[in-house]
Amino acid sequence: MRPLAVIVGIRANAAESDRARNLKLCLETLRAQDLSSEDFEIILVEQDHAPQVRPEISALANRYQFAYNAGPYNRGWAFNIGAKLIPGAAEYLLLLDADVLLRRDSLRRVLELLRAGHRAVRPYREALFLDRESTERVVAAWPELPAHSDLGGTAFVNPMGLSIAVEAGLYERMGGHDERFWGWGWEDREFWERLEHHTEVARLPDRILHLHHEHSQIKEVWAATNQSLFFESLESRRKISEEPSKGDPEKYPKESIDDLVRRFGDMARTVPTDGYELWFSCLIPKGPGEYSDAKIFLKPESLLSISDAPIISIVMPTYYRLHTLLNAVDSIRTQTYPHWELILVDNAGDCNYYFADKRIHVFVDAQRRGAAYARNSGVKHATGEFVCFFDDDDVMFPKYLERLVATFQNHPEAGMIRCGMRKPDGWDNFTYATPECCLRRAYATPTWIPEHGQDQTYFKTIAQNNDWSVENGKIVVLGEVLCAAGFDPRGGLRRGDL
Repeated sequence: MRPLAVIVGIRANAAESDRARNLKLCLETLRAQDLSSEDFEIILVEQDHAPQVRPEISALANRYQFAYNAGPYNRGWAFNIGAKLIPGAAEYLLLLDADVLLRRDSLRRVLELLRAGHRAVRPYREALFLDRESTERVVAAWPELPAHSDLGGTAFVNPMGLSIAVEAGLYERMGGHDERFWGWGWEDREFWERLEHHTEVARLPDRILHLHHEHSQIKEVWAATNQSLFFESLESRRKISEEPSKGDPEKYPKESIDDLVRRFGDMARTVPTDGYELWFSCLIPKGPGEYSDAKIFLKPESLLSISDAPIISIVMPTYYRLHTLLNAVDSIRTQTYPHWELILVDNAGDCNYYFADKRIHVFVDAQRRGAAYARNSGVKHATGEFVCFFDDDDVMFPKYLERLVATFQNHPEAGMIRCGMRKPDGWDNFTYATPECCLRRAYATPTWIPEHGQDQTYFKTIAQNNDWSVENGKIVVLGEVLCAAGFDPRGGLRRGDL
């Protein structure tokens, strides 16, 4: 049994090439430690919609674990997975971010302090966050490292996060990391606050390096959400959730194409069959550059009659959410009002979606990540008289479109129609949430902003700019619940990538 387990969490997909480069160097510096390899092992935990870390990089770890999570990165979950992989197999854990370079003697000196009786050790006093140029110099110079004085960046004294070593038994008794935090921000501070509540943290007087990488455009949004959770945890006396799936690499089960087809019952097939026509196909990522081809065949439907009825455009961004997308699309396909067009914006860019239904138009726009960006892109393609925005995990009740169009026709002065939405907890919501509002196309502008509560901001701003209100008849509120929200945590662009 090796006494020390180093756990490294990573997400390094094609859109984040800097992360893969940094991970490789991080693992190589661990392999170059002056501590005997008999005294530590490296556990690499990757989470994404499919494995993205190249085999030559994952081979630098003693153990590699992939955990399906197409949603926002969950840093604490990665560390919990690593800790759960080795119950009783290591006395101590060292949790390490994949962009951090420790000194060559860090692991040995950390282990010495732990064996001397310290229950937790911070392997640094200062961290130098390198700029892009200095990071490239460090990568090019490896296995040698330039003198810190020759490197540019910003130095921080005692920053939280980055790395911490802790007694394995203490980590387990503390409940590990709180997996309710998503993305980056505040989850490290919450853990450190709880850790210091249990034990004094020793510290090495060292400076470590943090390699440069591009930051997520919406990291501030994650931080705002996580900040609220952090203060809630303080008020609850540092108690964290005790969910049974903590540290479970299959916490977010991935549905197969067969699972998706079951939604359609006997009317669907996954292989060509007499009496069935191709309705949908896509590529499902399996690994770096690897895809499987998925198809769904349905019994042909009667052709729609040509009508002068107004078209309503539905703008829907999607991002690796096949497990909910088909359900959302099917709720549109079965509407009592058939005169619609669906503007589906593939914000991942590599799913190759195809629908036989000519009312469904697929656009690929992955230049920037985020629901706001994808909605702005999609609304430019809308041709209908009315426009509504819908999420890829929401469901339309059968008369959703019919009631919206009829209300517009009955209220020609109205610019916005609002309805109710049923939330997963069973409560009915009547606000300015995305699926609750429908606009005349002239007012559906590409002005979505990537911020928390962006739907409330978008629709309220349009109303204010046009002096709309319920009182003056420009906004009509239906006292009917016409759709249901999904709030599915897997993939998508609502939580995390906004």
